[in-house]
Amino acid sequence: MSLNRMQSGMINHLIRENEEYENEEGIEAERQQAKNQLEDYVNKLRTSVDDPTMSKKMDAGDKAKLYTQIVDVIAWLNGGSELASLETYAQKKQELADVAEPMI
Repeated sequence: MSLNRMQSGMINHLIRENEEYENEEGIEAERQQAKNQLEDYVNKLRTSVDDPTMSKKMDAGDKAKLYTQIVDVIAWLNGGSELASLETYAQKKQELADVAEPMI
């Protein structure tokens, strides 16, 4: 094998590795964005539930159910969600929205 062929093969290999790395970075950025969106949503809901004006409009049972969901998601976020997938963050947000939206 000639030196040029070896260099060409090495360059192609490095290009593929770089493309794979960029793809992994993009996936990680999307996953982090989904986590941030879930955290923002949880914080907004908690603020709404704690707001006296909003709180008066909610049924006590609904408020307790929603607050329990909020606390559960916060505990999950703080307790090892770092390895969760993009889909898992989206699912958690949707589950919380399914409970919250009819109440708010």
